[in-house]
Amino acid sequence: MPRYLIDLHCHTSEYSFDGRVSGEDIVRRLADQGFSGVVFTDHSNVWPEEELVELRKTAGLPAEF
Repeated sequence: MPRYLIDLHCHTSEYSFDGRVSGEDIVRRLADQGFSGVVFTDHSNVWPEEELVELRKTAGLPAEF
């Protein structure tokens, strides 16, 4: 059975007033630590799919992240 490590509560500087780190930096740092994914819980915002695709691409992460 595969093992997944996912951060379930993370705010980004792009979409939350209390986020201090960019989405790109967050996913890079988490991937470097062995995480499989992250849930962005930005206030009053859902990241558009196009931005998530670009974020993964820029960070060099697979579509599964």
